[in-house]
Amino acid sequence: SNDDALLGLDDRRWALEMGPLIGYRGWPVHLQFRSYWELPDRHDGTTSEIDLTLPIDLERGFFVPKITFRHMSDDYSGYYFGVAPYEATPTRPEYRPGSVINTWIGFNLGYELAPQWLLSTTVGMEFLDSAASASPIVEHDQLWSVNVGVAYNADLFEPRSEEHTSELQSQFRISYAV
Repeated sequence: SNDDALLGLDDRRWALEMGPLIGYRGWPVHLQFRSYWELPDRHDGTTSEIDLTLPIDLERGFFVPKITFRHMSDDYSGYYFGVAPYEATPTRPEYRPGSVINTWIGFNLGYELAPQWLLSTTVGMEFLDSAASASPIVEHDQLWSVNVGVAYNADLFEPRSEEHTSELQSQFRISYAV
């Protein structure tokens, strides 16, 4: 079983990553760049992403096709896809993938359930770089992902007045970050 293949590997623990984001939304295709650095000293790596999205407004929501190119540094990909010398076995050789670039293709879909309530979903497939998928601890070169959530937008920063409140109720308003 796959669990047996992972025996003797260190657990890959959670990591907190932070970094800047910059985007351009001046034409139909939106462009966004993010870069993250790891803080609690788990892997000392970085990851950077470029997103291309095409937001489409719907009557009660949005549809956003998206493609993301994700670069992972040597340290980052080594932590998640690598096999350290002390983790190697006769059936699981030492492996260091180097830096990799994965590609994610999918979409975000949002639907207004009621004023200020949003049902959202993200569906996509990530295609692993050949250096990542060649790792002895990786079984697949494609990974599906699905995320479903409900959000409440309280418009906390909007002034409250009778006139303004009725105007807000007639609009669909969300805050959306890709």
